[in-house]
Amino acid sequence: MTNPPHGLQLLFGSVHIDFLKQTHYPGFVGTATAVNWIGNSSWGVVQAGFQEGDGFGITEAAMVRIKTLCGVRQFAHVTNKQSG
Repeated sequence: MTNPPHGLQLLFGSVHIDFLKQTHYPGFVGTATAVNWIGNSSWGVVQAGFQEGDGFGITEAAMVRIKTLCGVRQFAHVTNKQSG
């Protein structure tokens, strides 16, 4: 997050990456991104990477919004939600 409001931070609660095949450089890479669930202070993001029309990787991540008060981080409760 660029220039977040005072006391607000975002972090990755978890990240899972599956590499499906090798990519080659130089070459163009495309990505597709979607939000797959939304909680009270967290959300899930899924992404797929493509090169020349073929998928080469899939990621799933949980983003967590935290507040900092007087330098102390207060983590939001995150549950492991299954996409599907």
